[in-house]
Amino acid sequence: MQRSVVAEIFGYLVCLLTVFIFFHSIAGIVNGAFGIAHPAPHILVSRMPGPGPGPGMHGFMWQGHGQMHATTVRAHAFGVAGGLRTLVVSIVLLIASVLVFQRTFTWLNPRANTVV
Repeated sequence: MQRSVVAEIFGYLVCLLTVFIFFHSIAGIVNGAFGIAHPAPHILVSRMPGPGPGPGMHGFMWQGHGQMHATTVRAHAFGVAGGLRTLVVSIVLLIASVLVFQRTFTWLNPRANTVV
């Protein structure tokens, strides 16, 4: 069975695109896992009305790991939710890209799947 050149080029472009999506989703999985593990290392708490950390400095006050205020807890929960969302979307994209690649590659190379 002969396919047109345009159909084969389209098939190989789909394979290339799915490989790109595969690697992008792997990076998203790693990013989501780190987002869940360390959602908010430093939280911007409030604007300081007077001098900041040093003499004559005005600025924002940063809160570290040791203190947990309501703002920190809320930001921590949002950070975990964002990391979880990134992780789930990346896993779905990974599965979809593998399935599309497998189907397209099977369509392009029907002889590769025959048992001798």
